[in-house]
Amino acid sequence: MYGGVVMLRAVVAMLILFALLISVSACEDSSSELVGKWYAEIDVTDRVSEAMSVLEFTADNRINVFIELTFRADGKMSIDIDYEKSMESFDAFVNRFTEAGIRSVYQTFGRDGMTREFVDMFFKLRYRCTVEEFLRKYADTDIMPQFSSLMDTLSEYTVLEIDYRTQYNMLFLTDGLSTPSDFHVDFEVTGDTLLLTRDEAVPLYSVFSSLEDFLSLPLELCRANERTA
Repeated sequence: MYGGVVMLRAVVAMLILFALLISVSACEDSSSELVGKWYAEIDVTDRVSEAMSVLEFTADNRINVFIELTFRADGKMSIDIDYEKSMESFDAFVNRFTEAGIRSVYQTFGRDGMTREFVDMFFKLRYRCTVEEFLRKYADTDIMPQFSSLMDTLSEYTVLEIDYRTQYNMLFLTDGLSTPSDFHVDFEVTGDTLLLTRDEAVPLYSVFSSLEDFLSLPLELCRANERTA
């Protein structure tokens, strides 16, 4: 009887210890939560429109660049840009910019008593094009180069692949060169949302230092549908 009680207590103790070990292990390595592709929309409107003289057309019109962070199960992280989605955002921006610009041109001339017919004739004689063609030409020659230059800057980091590991809610990143081994950002996964934050007192290194102007923390990302093995 006594031996059976001792044996039962030993089994219970082993089960509790096993459960604790599993719990601690799960807390220490939470990398499985990150495995897959995550994307963020970065608003770059102000950077693209810095040289524009018609900012009133863009007050409610934004350009977003779509950035993907991919965490692989082998401990590698890479960063990429979804050029197709980014270009779709830019094209939508130009369309809204043009529509707002057309309204603004007619309203401006209209305040001086000029009709739409007069404005159309003026643009035909002065610029040899319609109001819409004039604005789209402006977008091609003034806005598009700004956007292309920005995308070229971002593309310098798209081939980047660095090592990562997790411990509790800390994401450690290293490029094997200048990044301190204890550098990390904090992360939290809630459903299909990944939130990256950091202690403001800790200097940035690695990919976040290179892209600090674009990937400012805190940064919220959404999980893509496909997962990466």
